[in-house]
This record gives sequence, C-alpha cells and structure tokens, in this order.
Amino acid sequence: MFVEQPKCDVDKCSAEKIRAASLIAEFIKPPISLEQVINYPVYINPEGALDVVSVKNQIGWYQKNNMINYGTSIEDVVDRTYIKPLN
Repeated sequence: MFVEQPKCDVDKCSAEKIRAASLIAEFIKPPISLEQVINYPVYINPEGALDVVSVKNQIGWYQKNNMINYGTSIEDVVDRTYIKPLN
C-alpha cells in the first residue's frame, strides 16, 4: 500500500518536515532534492509489519560494502517488542 499524500511545496512545509527530509536526503544516493524526498511515495504495510528478511539483506549489503560493522545484526536494528515481522 502506497500512502498517497498531497504534494507539498517545500516553502509551505513545516520546519519539522523539512528537517526530517533534509536528514533523509543526506543518505540517499544518487542525491535527490528536498522536494523529491518530501513527495516520495512511501510503502507502508497495512498492518504495520516490517519486512525483516529485506532488512537482514540490507544489513548484509551494508556490511559487504564496509558501511557498517560486521557485528551488526537484525536484533541491533529492530526492537521486536514494537515491530511485528512481516515474515
């Protein structure tokens, strides 16, 4: 399910939304504009479940590319007391 949100003009967005988008934009490669971050479609599982297998794969990718410590595990990233696993 993609959450459709009205397009946001960066000049009219709240300071909080702009701060969050700026932080996200720092980590997106190739770089995209603040407006693209703010208006990017976001997938949200209808039950709020997290694709744990995908997160594990992402951790592995970051480890292989020396971007995070090899000791990092899914348990370090996901608090299962709050997150329901999709798989």
